[in-house]
Order: sequence, then structure tokens, then C-alpha cells
Amino acid sequence: MAIEQYIKQKLENYQKQPPQKVWKNIQAQIARPWYKTLWFKSIATIIAITVITIISVKIAHKRETYPVIQPAKNPDFSTVISRQPFNGNSTKPNTGKNVSYSNSKNSRTLNLFHRDTLANIQAIPDHALPSQQAHDQKLSFSAPLHNKKLNFKLAITPHQGCAPLKIKMSVEPPENMNVSWFVDQIPISEDKNAEYTLKQGIHFIQLAIFDTMQTILVYDTVIVYPRPSAAFDAEKCKAGDTLIIKNLSMNATSYKWNFGDGQVQDKCEPVHIYTRPGLYNITLIASNGHCSDTAHKTINVEKKAADIIFPNAFVPDINGPNGGYYNPNKPQINIFHPVTNKPVKDYNLKIFDRRGKLIFETNDINRGWDGYYRNKLVPIGVYIYLAQGRFEDGDPFTVKGDITVIYRR
Repeated sequence: MAIEQYIKQKLENYQKQPPQKVWKNIQAQIARPWYKTLWFKSIATIIAITVITIISVKIAHKRETYPVIQPAKNPDFSTVISRQPFNGNSTKPNTGKNVSYSNSKNSRTLNLFHRDTLANIQAIPDHALPSQQAHDQKLSFSAPLHNKKLNFKLAITPHQGCAPLKIKMSVEPPENMNVSWFVDQIPISEDKNAEYTLKQGIHFIQLAIFDTMQTILVYDTVIVYPRPSAAFDAEKCKAGDTLIIKNLSMNATSYKWNFGDGQVQDKCEPVHIYTRPGLYNITLIASNGHCSDTAHKTINVEKKAADIIFPNAFVPDINGPNGGYYNPNKPQINIFHPVTNKPVKDYNLKIFDRRGKLIFETNDINRGWDGYYRNKLVPIGVYIYLAQGRFEDGDPFTVKGDITVIYRR
């Protein structure tokens, strides 16, 4: 019974026709015009946006391809320059499709075929970032106008150097055309040949050739490097000692030293030893790869103090020989003996008279000559000594000279 009642209730609630609200919505959709539908409005909006975008791109491209310059006797070239700013990576001018372009080793030629009577050439030479080989590079340009070619040549030298750098600019313009030179967009000359001194930095050189019918602009760059300053200080030294040098140079990357004794070095602060005393002229050349500067200084190399020194005279004891032994820490004037600055390992001292006769010899550094020969006092006069040996550090020595014997009464 429950199932039959459920089925009976469902059959009573069944309707063959849809509700009235549904019929109203269907009739409203059928009665609406097609151009007011949502799908049509969406498609129309997309098409309109696409057309506007295409037209904008074509207009922008047309303005970029054919820039317009109003001719004048004294035109303002800053507008033209700002329209196509300098780019160090550019190699060709942006003058549109109707341009034939050719390069050679020392020249560049531009042939511009345009629809207007106004020639507009904006060129960036290949040596916009110049090299050492580009110093003598010249440019030539030609542009047809009314079936007549317009030719000119120009040169800017040098393209790089050290401050202050004087550059020379020259041009052979067409007949009856004006010339203006600009450095960093500042006018400097209206002559065909001009000179200008540049400070340190990268400078933008512009040439304008113009008349009432046409304007030609040419761009170039000049790099000016800081000039190095060579300077150094060298302390006094003695022969055999190490020379101390302090390099005071600025804006330099490489150095070349000449010490005046035939020796050269390329270090920043070299080490040098003079073997002989005397006056020596030291020369330093400081360079930064583009230019250089030179400094000179004369130093006096003194004679090195000997590590073993003998007196040139002594006064023997007239009361009798004493054997010649002495205290090294307490020199004695009545014994002929050396003074040393470092320990001695091997030692030999010989004394000769004026005839060359050997009158004294010892191998003991602590024993000197007391002025006696065979227990007799030698006569007053000049005698010859010869000392040879080796220090404990291995350095040998040989010292010879005269000794004067004097009596004290």
C-alpha cells in the first residue's frame, strides 16, 4: 500500500507543461535582436581592439622610418640628437628600408633614397668606440637629392689619448652648405677645420652640415684617459746593501725601472743592490697602456763600512815586548790589531818592512803586533800589513795597507 500511494502521489504532481516562469524566459530570448546578444558584443570588442592596435603600430613605424626635421639657417640639433640617442653597440644608421650601405677599410658610404626632398642622415661610424688603429680613419657619405649626389669627407683625429687631449676636426662639405661642430652637444666652431682640447672622459662629437633644404648629422666619440703621474722615493744606501724604493706613481698600471748600472726591472716596487759606490741616475717610466710619464732621481751610493778595520798608526811600548795579546772588547793603542763588526773564523796577519821582509805573522785574531822584531823595537817608519781570512757567516775578507810606527817619549 505504501508503494501504491507513493506512485499515485507522484502521478498527481506530474505536469505536462513547464512552469509559467520558464515559458516567459524562453519567449524573452526569442524576441531579443541578434546584435544585442552577449556573444556578438564580445566578438565586436575583440575585433575593435585588434584593429586599433594594428593602426597604432603602423603609425609609430612610419614616424620612426621617416623623421621630419624643419630646416632653418640655425637649426636646433638637440631635437634630432635626442630622437636617436647614441648607442655604442649600433653599427648602422636607422634611416629606413630604402638605404644601401657599404663599408671599406677607411671609409663608409650611405646612399639614402627617400620620398621627401629633405635629406635626413643620422650615422654612427664603426669606430664609435675607437681603437688605436682608428686614429687616421676618414668617413665619406653620399645621399641623392633631386637626382644629384651629395658628397663630403670628414676626419677626426685622434680618437683616444690622455688628458689633456687636443683633437683636430676637418670636413670637406658640399658647396654652399654650412658647417657646425658640437662637443657633447655644445657648439664649438662653424669652420671647416677646427681644434679642441678635451678633458678626461668619453666625449660625443657631432658634425652638422645643413642649408635651407637639407640637414646631415654625423656622430663620433673620443675617449680621453687619465694621464699617469710617475714619482718615487729612494733612500740612501751603501754598496752591497738593499736599496729601498717607494713607488708614488698614480693612474699607472705598468712600470719600467732603469737603475743606471745596466740593470732594469718592471715591478711596482723593485729590490736592487748596488755593488759599487758612486752616483746613479734612477729612471722610472709609469704607463697606463695609453700614455706614460717619466721620473728621474740621482742617488749617492756610499762605500760600505768594512767589517774588519785596521788603524793607520800605533805607538808601541818602549819598555819591552808584551806579546801582542789584547782584549777585543778593549782596544789598545800600543798594539796593532783590527776591530771587527762580526765574528771571525779564519784569520792571518802579516807585517812587512819597506824592503818586503816579513817581520811578524799570526793566525790568532786575539793577538796583534807589539812593534818588536826578534825582541827588538823596530825603527820609526812605515810598514806594510796584509790580513786575510773568513768570517763565521762565510764571507771572506782581504785587507791591506800601511801602518806608521810612532814612539812616545
